[in-house]
Amino acid sequence: MAIATLAVAIGANAVVFSALNALLLRPLNVPQSESLYGLQFGGAHRGALSYPNYVDLQDRNRSFDG
Repeated sequence: MAIATLAVAIGANAVVFSALNALLLRPLNVPQSESLYGLQFGGAHRGALSYPNYVDLQDRNRSFDG
């Protein structure tokens, strides 16, 4: 029972570390990653952006490259 518990614990630890390493610890593989920005909106659908709002933001953009 002890060997099975150790095997499960070591396997779970490896999976969690691999996920964290891939998602948080490695830098993004994109050119000029320091120029990436995220927009967040409040309301009932937190983080949702409709296509008409996106087009409106794109047309009135004065701060970002593209």
